[in-house]
Amino acid sequence: MADYGNMTITALAGGAKAGASALLPGLNRITVCATAGDSVTLPTAQIGLSVVVINAGATVCQVFGLGTVDTVNGSANATGFPQAPGTKVEYICSVNPVAQGTPVALTAANWETGLAGGQKAAIITLAVSGAIQPRTSATYALNKAGVAAMTLAAPTATTDDGVTIVIYSDSANAHTLTATALLDTGSANAAIATFANSKGSGLTLQAFNGRWKVLSQIGITFT
Repeated sequence: MADYGNMTITALAGGAKAGASALLPGLNRITVCATAGDSVTLPTAQIGLSVVVINAGATVCQVFGLGTVDTVNGSANATGFPQAPGTKVEYICSVNPVAQGTPVALTAANWETGLAGGQKAAIITLAVSGAIQPRTSATYALNKAGVAAMTLAAPTATTDDGVTIVIYSDSANAHTLTATALLDTGSANAAIATFANSKGSGLTLQAFNGRWKVLSQIGITFT
């Protein structure tokens, strides 16, 4: 890994991709991330390049690929990767964004993430309604002051097989997760998971063959 980087990064307020704070090859430390979704951008993807990012900010930082082609974990270029506070993540480039002059498909992972330095997986707190990243294994805690209406898109068959997502409630609200006709519960094909209005209700999902398999659940009503 390169022996340079940037140790005093302020993530772009507002979370836009355009103008997001630039990361360098090597070690980078985000010292200011004041609002969930404030953003940074990885350098140009090149096979074998490694970028380590420490999020020492207060909340989740959105990490984008550069330009219009580079991706993170196979997500669309404009989606990026939500890095939780207090984590150190290594971004490794496994696929060049341009092969023989032709951009690779956006489903190809130019950058792939892994926890660096023996870090334990962080819990991402969600205080607003919105979409959950379908191509990255993660644990989410819903603590919106009111009902959180979350959505989850279909995983990509084969590419995303094994992605595991845990979602639980940390507030007394009947949150919902909508994954239209994608939730295989073991007894039905459901579209919506409604959480009991008490802390601790939740479910564990795993991607396989373009669908979400419900591995476990507590306090969830499927419809």
